[in-house]
Amino acid sequence: MLRAVIAAFLAATTSGDVAELCAAQASRAAPEKLAQEQQFNSPSRCRGWPLLRRLASDVVGAATVEADGAVAFELAPCGNNATFRRSLSVFLSFYSADVRDATLATAEPGSRALRVRWRPPLAGAYDVVARLHFYGDDCDGSPPVYLGGSEPRCAPREKCKTPRLQKNCDELARVPAAPRRIAAPAAPAADAAADAPQCRDGATRDGHWRRFARGDVGPGYTGSPWDALVARSVHKADKKMAPWRFARPGCAYHYFAPGDARRALDGSLLLFVGDSLLRGLYATTVRLLGGAASDDKLKAREDAARGKGGKRASNDPASRTSFDLGGARLAYASMWSDAELGAVKAAVGRAAARGQPFARVVVVANWGAEHSVAAACDRVEAKFARQANRARDAVAAALPGDAPRSLVVATPTAMLARRNPGMTTAKARALGRVLAAQAEATRRGGAFAAADLLDLSNLTKARFDDATLDGVHYGQTAATMGATVLLNMLAARP
Repeated sequence: MLRAVIAAFLAATTSGDVAELCAAQASRAAPEKLAQEQQFNSPSRCRGWPLLRRLASDVVGAATVEADGAVAFELAPCGNNATFRRSLSVFLSFYSADVRDATLATAEPGSRALRVRWRPPLAGAYDVVARLHFYGDDCDGSPPVYLGGSEPRCAPREKCKTPRLQKNCDELARVPAAPRRIAAPAAPAADAAADAPQCRDGATRDGHWRRFARGDVGPGYTGSPWDALVARSVHKADKKMAPWRFARPGCAYHYFAPGDARRALDGSLLLFVGDSLLRGLYATTVRLLGGAASDDKLKAREDAARGKGGKRASNDPASRTSFDLGGARLAYASMWSDAELGAVKAAVGRAAARGQPFARVVVVANWGAEHSVAAACDRVEAKFARQANRARDAVAAALPGDAPRSLVVATPTAMLARRNPGMTTAKARALGRVLAAQAEATRRGGAFAAADLLDLSNLTKARFDDATLDGVHYGQTAATMGATVLLNMLAARP
């Protein structure tokens, strides 16, 4: 997704256009309170540029299409020789009839502007959604301030009919003066053809979401259960995204038919270890292989185990934490923290026990990353690194036999909304760095013969407006694409 090349620069901004935009912005009156706020619970607040004005200064955005077809977006603080006193992150989304792409950029403290360069993968007209995100997300001891228009509108686990993203609040989160539509000329880099080499790694940084016709997504699509899985999505907007796929230049994903996937993984044990993000990846992978797992029913099973109700649902066959599909076994072990390592080891032992030894073992894990954001900002990286390494070693020790072992560590999804007060972009990036470092260290030696990184953050970033209710858990198109990328990492196309 990150075709953008991001650079915060220190040179002074002298553009007369920026000065004019700042003058126009200064004349805008900030609403003291929106009438619609009275409809919601106390956590509901609109922030955006009125709050940033109170904390620091006004900012404005501008964009131009450069000679090579790239779009240059600039964000500048208002005032003579103004600089960003604390960091300011901006979330940019680019939507056309056939492309969805997004990037997250940060202006560092002391810089006088932020410049983001984005290259459209296809020519056409693009809607541009530029949102203020976090102010002061620096891990410097001072609390960051969320500026976006999205956050929980109800108490945890309470049924909530109020949308998480309110139109008026989101409007205030838009970067003032930033263009909302651009026309992009033809781009030199085209997407990979169906006969391109198969995408075999978990990298997603260079990709974007594309609308495809049924015959254009590559071999194996005819037998893929994609449409049936997307039809299960609880997100109405996500269901409309059924023709869309994540695409990368230079390679193509294979969309496995269930029988092909089972044959490719014959003799394999796939162990999924982690929080709700890994639970969803497990359930979707099971369904891609023709099984009948349900993420909702698995969650009910977890809730029952943690004393949170759901006892009836916990006995549903679709809530099983282990499926035998052909000669492959897929199993899931829930992990929120290292306090659960004993239960994880026991689950791994049960999953690995069968009469015939496995030909290979693949551990897919995030080691409870989503729940590690509760720690103080300066402790997230160190705390989670200890947890991740302890969990990796405990799982390796619980695996019997001499079958080749490989590790796939999955980064968190794009944590973009204000799902809980402890979640920030800086923390999500810290978790991603820990997992990337673990994959690199594991490749250099240890109990696993191979290790790779599955980047779910860049896979989900462009789906904020249509496929998530909380900015962390994404709808079925994104979930199915994540499982498809995983299958391409594990198996060559037929």
